[in-house]
Amino acid sequence: KEALKDICSQMLGGRQCTTSNLSKVLATDLANRIEMITEELEYLSSNAFRLTGPDEVLKVLQLSQKLATEHDFPSTEDGARDYFRTYEQLLHNYSPPVTVDRVNRWKQQAFSLKTEQIAGAVLQKYSDLDRKILPVQTLVDEAVAEFDKQIDLEVDRRIEYERTHN
Repeated sequence: KEALKDICSQMLGGRQCTTSNLSKVLATDLANRIEMITEELEYLSSNAFRLTGPDEVLKVLQLSQKLATEHDFPSTEDGARDYFRTYEQLLHNYSPPVTVDRVNRWKQQAFSLKTEQIAGAVLQKYSDLDRKILPVQTLVDEAVAEFDKQIDLEVDRRIEYERTHN
């Protein structure tokens, strides 16, 4: 992020930025963000979901997001049971639009920016890849934040319990 800010400052200040430097900075920015997605998926698969792996976590997150935008969560216990039964059936057959393999291909595409010679092409490829990465990055970041929030709440609950019962 700092290198990206430096390049923007240079350009806004009227100083030249070489295409080589621009492509390296943008490629590194994308690669770092993709690496963070990969690490967060590993973290969630090891701690929060305890599923078969990062691909399954990514699948669950995407299906959950899809269902949240298409359906309201039921307000009754019976409705919730039906919802989760349907969710489990959908999950089994769901083909997510983004997989870990696709994320890894994005990383390869990000590194290929370093060899680009034309500034306009660098910016276009960066923008195209950024539009693909950002929704997944946001989805995974939000899941990690929610998981960490739940951990903090549980720690606070246990501290309060210990305080009042000892």
